[in-house]
Amino acid sequence: MHTYIRLAEKNDVYSILEWRNQPDVREASRENQEIDLYSHESWFATRLLNIEKEPLFIFLAENKKAGTGRLDCINFESRKYEVSILLAPEFRSQGLGFLFLSKVCDYSIRYLDAAILIAEIRSSNLASQKIFEKMGFQISRITNETKIYTKLIG
Repeated sequence: MHTYIRLAEKNDVYSILEWRNQPDVREASRENQEIDLYSHESWFATRLLNIEKEPLFIFLAENKKAGTGRLDCINFESRKYEVSILLAPEFRSQGLGFLFLSKVCDYSIRYLDAAILIAEIRSSNLASQKIFEKMGFQISRITNETKIYTKLIG
């Protein structure tokens, strides 16, 4: 299956909102309430303004939108970023999560010169934990509801 990532564009706003508000995605997210359209449009517009420093991606499989991911800068000086990924329901359980996470990690090295990537994953989200562990992320901290994964890359 041909897969690639690209930076998000204005016309991706509604796809990302639809994926993010899926009940199973909300259950696995740090913020699990439904996001209203106005709040999402505002967040998305702001995110696009800073997309070069904090990328928001669209994942594509066979030229169809398959999900989204992002890199949030935690500390520019230490080159530390939080990574998150989300797949559209019809693209789950096909091994694509690992492929897209790999592409996001490669992007972080090539374009951001990232040194440290972290991911905060709910303890109940076993599928994401497996993907990040397979990519070489290691548990650095466990809280009541989440596991913090870290990967040193630079």
